[in-house]
Amino acid sequence: MSAMNPIFALAVILLAWGTGWLLRRLQLAPPELRRLSPIDGLRGYLAIAVFICHAAVWFFCIRHGRWEIPPSHFYTLAGESSVTLFFMISAFLFTTKLLEADTQPIDWLRLLTSRMLRLAPLYWTAMLMLFITVAALSDFALHDSLVNLIRRMLIWMTFTVVGWPELNGVADTWIIMAGVYWSLPYEWLFYLSLPLFALVLRRRVPVAAIVLSLISVAVFAALHRTGPWQLLPFVGGMLAAALCRLAGWRRFAATRVAFVLTSLSLMIGYTAFSTAYSLPAIAVLTLGFALIAGGQSLLGLLLHPVSRLLGEISYGLYLLQGFVLYAMTHAVLPPAEVAALSAPAYWGLVAAATPVLVLLCSASYALIEAPSLRQVDRVARAIRLIGHRLNLIPSAPR
Repeated sequence: MSAMNPIFALAVILLAWGTGWLLRRLQLAPPELRRLSPIDGLRGYLAIAVFICHAAVWFFCIRHGRWEIPPSHFYTLAGESSVTLFFMISAFLFTTKLLEADTQPIDWLRLLTSRMLRLAPLYWTAMLMLFITVAALSDFALHDSLVNLIRRMLIWMTFTVVGWPELNGVADTWIIMAGVYWSLPYEWLFYLSLPLFALVLRRRVPVAAIVLSLISVAVFAALHRTGPWQLLPFVGGMLAAALCRLAGWRRFAATRVAFVLTSLSLMIGYTAFSTAYSLPAIAVLTLGFALIAGGQSLLGLLLHPVSRLLGEISYGLYLLQGFVLYAMTHAVLPPAEVAALSAPAYWGLVAAATPVLVLLCSASYALIEAPSLRQVDRVARAIRLIGHRLNLIPSAPR
């Protein structure tokens, strides 16, 4: 059986879903989300699809020593189309905030604080895991100058905005995380560009937010060669936000015709292209996403409690999957033995790793992400108080 048979991907999705169901059954899952949106259920499947893509990449990398896209449109698009949709989700959610700012003014300090407390704690935990892994691979010996090692570690701590250098002589350090960090600088670019988008929409924006936004965009432009294919998905998400303001679009999104259109767009977006980073692929995915954002739940699948659970832990599923795959191909079995496995046996190993990943991410959400998110208002108030006392920011949001 070919290693690229879609049946393996289906098995992984079902195992992830079954693990989520068991967590809920045993009452070990995080509390259910108070909001009810198909987007919340979509996130989890996107993160699992990226995991499936990277598992396929490892199958060939462990044999040939090259980290390359898999020789399958479906397995390639499992990663690329999912990241494209992740970008659309971010753009949709925050563009919606901007569009609603005429009646619900944005607290820019709280927004930035919430993004930092949403992304940073688990990311920095992942960095600690990375540094420990590198230390173990280095036999806990220093193979670089201490100053240079610390400098490189600090570069990694910046969400790789300024790079992802090798650490302590460990070649291709980035493979340990399966390279998933690459999308985070683009997420931050979008968040920090929001004040500029708000100006375009004639919303009130503090001068400090505008200055920070301009500096951030300039720094990013200086450090990264950004092509249209990294930015167009955000445009797709912004377009979806505009469409979902229309009552007629929301009504249409709930129809059977919309279900068919959404299913077809996702099917095409995950099978018909050689890459998702092209205008036709992004356009097709934008249609499906806009319908989901408008309320299309795919026969209730995206509103199911298990789907929403997987969506809640999706950041962990995305960020920590590399460690699970690396351990699977280097610690559970040595690389030579993994390379000798048949395709079904290899995917059996991936299947065994899938519940481990879901359990790890459920625990990380409960212990790291959720406690951090509960501190958003408290931290924002503290920053505002300090800024007010130093005459740096006003005492209340404008």
